[in-house]
Amino acid sequence: MNPPSHNQRRPAGASAGFTLLEMLVYLAVITVVLTAAASLSFAFLSANARAMANVETGRNARFAVDRMATAVREAAGVNFGDSVFGSNPGRLSLATGDPATDPTVFTVSGGRLFIQQGAGPVLPLTSPAVVVTEFTVDNLSPSAFISIVRPHVRIRYASDLDSFSAETVLESTSAVRRGEGFSN
Repeated sequence: MNPPSHNQRRPAGASAGFTLLEMLVYLAVITVVLTAAASLSFAFLSANARAMANVETGRNARFAVDRMATAVREAAGVNFGDSVFGSNPGRLSLATGDPATDPTVFTVSGGRLFIQQGAGPVLPLTSPAVVVTEFTVDNLSPSAFISIVRPHVRIRYASDLDSFSAETVLESTSAVRRGEGFSN
């Protein structure tokens, strides 16, 4: 029996393995595919984080402005002497006619918007995930008998990363609908 020589063909079905060149091409293709997949995953996660930041700032701004607008409409009047108009941070103080909620005061402290009704606790209107960067109240009352105010809030997402930044600006004009419309 003759020992096999290098020139003899292998039987069909026998594996010869990969050459070094085939292995390098294979690794290059896999590297490109994995890099592309990682880039797409990072882009998706960044877009998702930006969307969540936009949702959070929008939700907080809408809730705060809606809560203030409702309080103004239901108030007996605006406490002009206790409110701060036209400057940042502003302050809105409302007379309610109900000792449990009189006065209702909206203020900003430490980047959060708060409400206090009467002698009750000071409660946050915005979440810790956002920062109130601007809160102003404009007095639009045409006379002493009609109280109209416009609260304006600018809220940004509380992140140090620019890629996750979001900001929402909202304002609402509201008039006192019950009571005489003014208070000292």
